Amino acid sequence: MVAAFVDERGRRRIHLRPAVAIAALVVGHGSTQKRTLWRLPLGDVADGTARPTRIPITNGTAFSPRIGPDYLVYVSSAGGRESVWKLAGQSAAELWSSPDAKVIGAPAISPDGRRIAVSAKVNGQSLLYVMQDDGAEGRVISDSLALHGSPAWAADGRSVTSAADDHGTPRLVNVPLDGSKATVLVQEFSTDPVWSADGAEVVYSGPDIGTTFAVKVATFAASATPRSMLTLTRGARHLAFAPKRRALLVLRGEIQHKNLWLVDLDTKQERPLTNLGADFEVSDFDISRDGRELVLERTEEQSNISLLDLRRRE
Repeated sequence: MVAAFVDERGRRRIHLRPAVAIAALVVGHGSTQKRTLWRLPLGDVADGTARPTRIPITNGTAFSPRIGPDYLVYVSSAGGRESVWKLAGQSAAELWSSPDAKVIGAPAISPDGRRIAVSAKVNGQSLLYVMQDDGAEGRVISDSLALHGSPAWAADGRSVTSAADDHGTPRLVNVPLDGSKATVLVQEFSTDPVWSADGAEVVYSGPDIGTTFAVKVATFAASATPRSMLTLTRGARHLAFAPKRRALLVLRGEIQHKNLWLVDLDTKQERPLTNLGADFEVSDFDISRDGRELVLERTEEQSNISLLDLRRRE
């Protein structure tokens, strides 16, 4: 900045001095994810006539939904703390929580609907819990595995299957409820298992390769080996068997926008189940046991812009 003044002898002087900021404004930008749960009837969904309706959740954000016989289980995050909740009718109750816990994947509901399995990291340790559907009789059935992704109940309800890290590679292991040793089910990269109702096969996700990943199936006849079924776009990995048929529900589409599709595992035919707009990003889902309803987890990016005034205050 240039300043002019007259000295003691009447001479005009020019003085250069550092500029003083009149106003220093900084614009800050950030984004957060908002996750909500929505119901969608499986009637005339494919032709676009049905629209999802939001499930009111009052205890913070809600995600990772799983549908039981007459209730909904989900993970809630409030104040940096994650917990597992149950919604039955209009009544919500906390089933499980632990200080500084991080829930791994989604809860898993047993085939009879009476028990719930939860994987969580507590104080840096991965733990696999099993409890009654009201949160009672909770116990740890594994504390020695580096758990990865969502667990799934075996069809007979006697064990829980989960991916566990083995020298940098997640592999499916089976953890019995009776305390006996966990056994490896699939030797290759495998995560997010889902069992068929008869327990004859388990479907799982392979590794990301570019923008896609493979969906594979392993059967347990003596001569069976894992085989690829289909390829999906990277992103949400949850898979679900359709009730009372050999068909699989998958999320198919672009990385940022997917719809639910039904894949017949015998005929290989596919058809869409939802026709959601581009602004409705599905990041997880589940189907009711009668096949009449979906619950969707919707993710929305929220941008936060702030203006900071850095002017020096005298």
